[in-house]
Amino acid sequence: MIRTKVIRYDLGGNAGSIGALKHLRYRSLSGNKKIKKLPDSICKLQNLQTLLLDRCSELEELSRDISNLVSLRTLFVTTKQTYFPENGVGRLRSLQLLVNYGCRNLRSLPNDMRFCTTSCTLAIDQCEQPDLASGPNQVMKSSLDTLMANVIPHMAALPRWLQGAAQTLQLLHIKGCPELVALPEWLPNLTSLQTLGIVGCPKLLSLPEGMQRLTCLTHLGISDCKTLEERCKREVGEDWPKIAHVPNIYTSLEDDD
Repeated sequence: MIRTKVIRYDLGGNAGSIGALKHLRYRSLSGNKKIKKLPDSICKLQNLQTLLLDRCSELEELSRDISNLVSLRTLFVTTKQTYFPENGVGRLRSLQLLVNYGCRNLRSLPNDMRFCTTSCTLAIDQCEQPDLASGPNQVMKSSLDTLMANVIPHMAALPRWLQGAAQTLQLLHIKGCPELVALPEWLPNLTSLQTLGIVGCPKLLSLPEGMQRLTCLTHLGISDCKTLEERCKREVGEDWPKIAHVPNIYTSLEDDD
């Protein structure tokens, strides 16, 4: 039997009893404005599959002990910390969905992040500071299938480590990244990519060469990127030959027409 319990109260007087709920699978602290530190007992819940810590605006950090949540599949987190500790989130081998929401101080992803055993979705939403390119530098094979980068004002380039998901990444969505100046020349190496969305990146001026190699790409959406959209105009844009093979293409300029 799956035991589900939604808990949103102040942890101050109840932390000691949490560890006894060893069969707990789902735990939500979403929107808790009081919690500053997770009790150590949470990290003993080895059957926990979902942990929701989004909008916990006073949460100071995630401890390394979170790596003990060996069954964790879904993690939503809002934290004040600048960097995730080594041997923490990056060691969650069962993780399938990691959402960093409103982490205003976060500067990079865990350096030891691996997506090796299961397909995984990574979402970074409304995080003001991070430069994704400053995350893990090494290119290693991963099972990342979705990357969603939403409202990251200082992101100037896509992370190099994304190349490690060349055979698995199916969806890439980039939104609200005004400092993103170019898509990498290795983007066409992401040969499993099926959906590419680019919204609100006005400094993007063109698509990289070799987009024709993305033979699995079936959906391409570009919005609020005026110069790029002009270059991708159907039949006449300079970049049109790069994407003419994509069956479903949407741009906001076509809406205006």
